[in-house]
Amino acid sequence: MISLSKDDLECLENELQSIICRAGMNEFEWKRLKYRKHGQAAQAMCDFAVRYANTRRLRIDVLLWDMTDSRHDGGQVDDASNLGFMYYKLFRYVLRMRWPNDAQWELYPDQHCQIDWETVEECLDHASTQWDYEHPPLFNGTGSIRLWREFGIVDIHKAISQKMPLLQLADLFAGLAVFSHDEYPGYVEWQKANPIRPPLLQLQASSNETQPNNRSKARYSVLRYFNSLCKSHKLGVSLKGMQGLHTQDHRNPLNFWIYQPQHLADKAPQKVGTQITGL
Repeated sequence: MISLSKDDLECLENELQSIICRAGMNEFEWKRLKYRKHGQAAQAMCDFAVRYANTRRLRIDVLLWDMTDSRHDGGQVDDASNLGFMYYKLFRYVLRMRWPNDAQWELYPDQHCQIDWETVEECLDHASTQWDYEHPPLFNGTGSIRLWREFGIVDIHKAISQKMPLLQLADLFAGLAVFSHDEYPGYVEWQKANPIRPPLLQLQASSNETQPNNRSKARYSVLRYFNSLCKSHKLGVSLKGMQGLHTQDHRNPLNFWIYQPQHLADKAPQKVGTQITGL
């Protein structure tokens, strides 16, 4: 989730769009990051994100969870409901705890985002019994009064990512966060073989199956660049400690949050016939 003041939206969108256009791209997509121009665009987008996060003009919060932890043991996890539950956690933390409590929000999810709004509503029903019946419903009337009451959401606009650069920035950081954990061992090996200041005389590494492909090398380069930026600006983002991007203090404006089970009964929603359990 990328969050910012509406007063800054147009200015930051225009600047980010210029960055992407200068790289010769119509749209940045993480899944396409394998060529030089994509890597250059990603690094420039990292510069943009760090600069504005450092001045507190935007936040970037990435929530990850481990599908093999105790929360996901047993049964068949309902992935859509689990995603909805995690969105609830993200909304509650970012929209109500990291910005003024009386802030009102417009959401711009990607049009392809598969959020299970009914599960978000069920989570809200557990968390709060206060309703505001006078406020008009959102999300086509799926119990959305609770979303407004809990988070101050006043409108939602399903957006096309190509027309909204901040959605492309969200895609970059979501992809980079997952990649940093999934590919950390490979990143360490690549970094050893590719020091930032290599010696003048160095034997060329032999070509074999263990050498990373162009896609991995491009992504390793972006990850190292972003990690160096965070260190130089003292933003509290760690890479080595958790073998992947992680922020110890979640109040920081660049927040990589790995969700941990909170108690023994904290279980992911399970598929049981047509019933959903575990909320």
